Amino acid sequence: MHRVSNPDITRDGDRVTARSYCDAIVAMAGDQAGTRAVGIFDDELAPTDQGWKIARRYTLVLAEQYNEGRFGGVSPGSGHDH
Repeated sequence: MHRVSNPDITRDGDRVTARSYCDAIVAMAGDQAGTRAVGIFDDELAPTDQGWKIARRYTLVLAEQYNEGRFGGVSPGSGHDH
């Protein structure tokens, strides 16, 4: 499950950016293990014939929590450029 919330969209001339917040829970088969992550998406948007699309996304992982039968500690993450 992924929840993305509080989008903040800014237009500056031809440049459109958006910031939103993500809370993701990914369970493995049988729900015996999984990962929870919390982070920020910073997006650059571009117009297309089908409407506005994400042209570039920068993901900043604020925390990850791994579950192998029980949840362990929360560790800070790092940014990932996509």
